[in-house]
Amino acid sequence: MTDIPFQPPINANVADIHEVQQAFRQVRTLMGSFERRLREVRGGRGFTIDASAVTYTPPMSELSNWPDSNSPEFVGPALDFLADGDKLVIDWNPSTYVPAVTPDEVSSVDHLTAHLYAIDQLFEPLVALQPFLNGTFLETFDALVTSDGSTITMTLEQSGGGDLTMVFSDAQTTLDCTPRQSIPLTAGTDTVPKKNYVYILQSDKILSRSTTGFPGVEIEHLKIGYFVVQSASLVNTGAAGNNWVLVNQNWNDHAADASGQGHMSHLSERLRRDGAKWFSGCAGTATQDGNDLWVSIATGVAYQAHPHAFAALNSDTADAGDMIVVINEPAAPGNGPYWRINSLNSITRLSDGVAISNNKYIKFVN
Repeated sequence: MTDIPFQPPINANVADIHEVQQAFRQVRTLMGSFERRLREVRGGRGFTIDASAVTYTPPMSELSNWPDSNSPEFVGPALDFLADGDKLVIDWNPSTYVPAVTPDEVSSVDHLTAHLYAIDQLFEPLVALQPFLNGTFLETFDALVTSDGSTITMTLEQSGGGDLTMVFSDAQTTLDCTPRQSIPLTAGTDTVPKKNYVYILQSDKILSRSTTGFPGVEIEHLKIGYFVVQSASLVNTGAAGNNWVLVNQNWNDHAADASGQGHMSHLSERLRRDGAKWFSGCAGTATQDGNDLWVSIATGVAYQAHPHAFAALNSDTADAGDMIVVINEPAAPGNGPYWRINSLNSITRLSDGVAISNNKYIKFVN
């Protein structure tokens, strides 16, 4: 986003310069509010508008060209002064702006208020989602544990170095991590390790530690990590930068990773990597029919990230004839992986190719 240039109109009558300058101070204040709003939405990483660029003090030689409120350069009632709600024609037309078509007051891209209205409409849903990030850092962090032989210390900084942005319900606040933040951990013994929970309270915004657990859900806080350590001398036996720690669990809940991939997609991926989970129904039945053993499964519900209806299956060829896939059927003399059958009695070999003899029990895993 570029600065906002203002050029005084030409061929206008002189008017009250004080009211005009006051109006421009109001515009500058408005732009400052706009900048703060964007910083709130974008976590301080959005673009910066130089609001001072809308301030213009004409030399005395140009006073005769300064417009009054009846001039075409003003949008508002024909008065001798500017009032709240009046609009000023300002040369400001950013390339990223998409004009809104309603309401009527935003029909002209020359009106600063029209731009602000459109931007408010664009970012309003993001502002509403702000509480979703409360109790997190916007950036990825590294929380490392080291020991000098007598004291165990946890250090904190942005991954790769730098400060961190804390997101709480009251504001986004920078945590100074240059140099790195640090806090001593409570040491255990070589045979009795000690748990350490490190976090930041919204109320004081400083590193804190507990040996019993994180604060309860009724206390707004930002989790840093969970660490289990033995004695300071034992922690110190690890290689440089990789001290001996039983558990070092960083609670990284960043807004996005270094590639820009959002944290919501990370959570979704983690859920789906566990595979589908049974929720209800899906009762299975095996039916012996002469030399065939048919399998049927009732309808039910299974979860991935969301609940999914599971349709009924029946391998009986006299019914639906749904296929059973044997993924680990051995190759010759077997039939090869992903063999499609209907009757379980078709399976005569184990996965290693050994024939199933009489009076043997085998397990089927779906």
